[in-house]
Amino acid sequence: MRVGVWLSCLFGVATARVFVALAPKSNEYTDITPENLPTCPQSKWALKGQTYDSFTACSASPTTVLAVNPFRCASYSVNPSQGLYACDKCYFAWSYAKNSQTQIVPWSTPAQAQSFRAPISAFFVPQRLSRRNDLKSCLMVMDSNLRQLCDYIVREDANLPRGSKATCVKGSVFTPFANLLGDADQCRQYEIYRGKVVCRK
Repeated sequence: MRVGVWLSCLFGVATARVFVALAPKSNEYTDITPENLPTCPQSKWALKGQTYDSFTACSASPTTVLAVNPFRCASYSVNPSQGLYACDKCYFAWSYAKNSQTQIVPWSTPAQAQSFRAPISAFFVPQRLSRRNDLKSCLMVMDSNLRQLCDYIVREDANLPRGSKATCVKGSVFTPFANLLGDADQCRQYEIYRGKVVCRK
């Protein structure tokens, strides 16, 4: 069974190819279309910044801008805010499709990822950008349990290569990270220690 057909059966939705230029010579795609993804001719998008959590614009209509790229967001806001379509729901994680280094398979739940039996490349945690009135986005991390520690993470902004001050929010509890937190963070285990979120390995 072709990957696209198999995924449509797994997700229970029709698939349509969505392309994202992650770098000038790096084009990847997914066969899963997020809910409420704005119309974009040829479904080609491109990052507007240096980091993977940068805002993402439609290549054929640059005024149509997403808070984060379609590989991370399972459902976008219907209407834009501050000229950006916020992400109302982040995917759980992503993998490369089998025998591919350009096809992205985003997973909504751990069960979906397990059914694919492929290595998970990274996980997503909801984030809010304080400089942009808490615009909702998604942060990529390596710690699969960070979503258990934090309902969402508050960072200053997207596209900050050196990272940003960050706060973990769980219910009504706000816990600062001990160090700056960047997108594509490589820490594989976080925990709360002496009132701060610290990296253990």
